[in-house]
Amino acid sequence: MNRLPWMTWAPLLLLAACTTHPERNPTLAELQQAVAADEAEKAGDWLMDRPEGLNPLDGRATAAPLVAVHGYGSEGTEWVGPLATIEAPGTTWYRWDWMTCPDDGAALLAKAVAEVAARPGIERIRLVGHSYGGLISALVAHRYAGPVPLEAHVVAAPLAGVPRMNRLCGAVKPGPAGGGEAAITQWRTVHAQDGAFRDLDADPQVADWAGDAVVALPAEWQGRRLGHNRSLQWVAERLARPDGGAAEGAEADAR
Repeated sequence: MNRLPWMTWAPLLLLAACTTHPERNPTLAELQQAVAADEAEKAGDWLMDRPEGLNPLDGRATAAPLVAVHGYGSEGTEWVGPLATIEAPGTTWYRWDWMTCPDDGAALLAKAVAEVAARPGIERIRLVGHSYGGLISALVAHRYAGPVPLEAHVVAAPLAGVPRMNRLCGAVKPGPAGGGEAAITQWRTVHAQDGAFRDLDADPQVADWAGDAVVALPAEWQGRRLGHNRSLQWVAERLARPDGGAAEGAEADAR
């Protein structure tokens, strides 16, 4: 597995940030309580303390579970409000090692998605990935060969890669389609407003992957800049609607 040496400082920062939490997964109700108590940072630490792999946050039976995939350097905080907002039955938190190259990260995520798809009664999977997690989610969706439809939402995701990543891992390529039924929506921030991307000459979110729907996020929301992490909450509020954000995706396709 290819590892990214320029990311080796990240686990040390993560370890320093962590506090003591119960040795179990938080529930969606506990994430909602954390939002109400203005304790999203503590709840984010709890999410990032979980072991790598699939970590269920909700035990309700569902035919359409949601799998949430964090990005590089995540502290989990940006996910607390969105997960509480969507409140999807069967929500699972996917914890992964962001020090891997995209193809390796996507291969591990694909195995996790296959595990979810193989469970009895599953009819559809929703995959929501943010930032680097959105990139590996998009790779999984493009190569998907699973037995049930996969709906991938990639938020503020550098689908074209970033310069250092591309030098170390090679250019990002979608790869051959796997033959499964998959739909991908790219939710793109405004390049100049995104703190993770605005210093790059080219917007790494812009990659013409055939068949993707693209939704352009506004520059501001609720009187504030809509940047890299807040974009996840903006998208979550759309995914929480009865149509699951499908109307905005269809509108983007029509443009």
